Amino acid sequence: RHPSAPQPGRASLAALPPVHLSCPITGELFVDPVIVPATGVSYERRAIEAHIRAWNCVPDDVSR
Repeated sequence: RHPSAPQPGRASLAALPPVHLSCPITGELFVDPVIVPATGVSYERRAIEAHIRAWNCVPDDVSR
């Protein structure tokens, strides 16, 4: 087996979406992204709306 061949059961790093294209709350690719003006961070609209309803604030920094 060639060392660079994908290993069974392991996702290729190239198959993972770039971090800047995914929501820091859900980890999923953006479908309807919005930017929170106070922080400049992009979130999936449904995720940030749910977070604000539940916590009455925007996340400090969920990406860390």
